[in-house]
Amino acid sequence: MKTNIKKSTLHLLIALIVILSISTIYLSIEKFNQSKINKITREKVCTPQKKLCGYVEYKYTDALLMKIDLRAGEFYYPDEKKIKYNKYWDNWLNDKNTKRIYNDSSFIIESFIPAINNETGKLYIIFDDKDGFEIERIIIDLSKIDDKENGRTDISSIVNNKGVRVGRGYSFKKKVTLENYQTITDIVLATSSLKEFK
Repeated sequence: MKTNIKKSTLHLLIALIVILSISTIYLSIEKFNQSKINKITREKVCTPQKKLCGYVEYKYTDALLMKIDLRAGEFYYPDEKKIKYNKYWDNWLNDKNTKRIYNDSSFIIESFIPAINNETGKLYIIFDDKDGFEIERIIIDLSKIDDKENGRTDISSIVNNKGVRVGRGYSFKKKVTLENYQTITDIVLATSSLKEFK
């Protein structure tokens, strides 16, 4: 009788250890997946001639949160400056600190901000899946200061250390299901009716 009780207790302990191990593994996987979802992803998107580039950061909370920093593209820079420009943004993509090139006046394209201010067209940030199907589209209507109907939450000027405007920032919050968010693999920048940045 005592042997049967000991065996039953042993089996019960083994079952509890197995259940606890499976639970721990499951929770670890869930925690890893959650950290992957909440992680900020960075992408660079440009118009075909690279006159306008957007530096995009996005993540998922209960919705798709996205920030885009619009800057003059490499089109405007001669070869030596283009190398520094691309290195700066490559470091940004890899979350590395680098010397702030926009504090150097030769990197400021004086016509860029007035050109953005005069634009009446739209930019589209398109989030695609691995097969190229559109998952979500964010519209930046350059003619509107306030555009809450498209999910815009903020617009800001980006300035260098001398207070000179070098870019424009936009923030968005769009309702997207977690399942759809997890299928995003690529971002495309499309334009409509732009005068200067085709």
